[in-house]
Amino acid sequence: MLGEPGYYGRFGFQPAPGLGLSDAYGSGDAFQVIELLPGGIPVGAGLVRYAPEFALVA
Repeated sequence: MLGEPGYYGRFGFQPAPGLGLSDAYGSGDAFQVIELLPGGIPVGAGLVRYAPEFALVA
């Protein structure tokens, strides 16, 4: 999810870079994650790749 950290933080999202995750768009803290299941976020997994269709609207 890409969005304003202050807004999405209210719903439990956190900046992905803090967990060692990044995206190809260089979104920084606007690249947000939320853990739906305990242990579901792969800490330090590196680059998260989007479906090619995302590039059509990004």
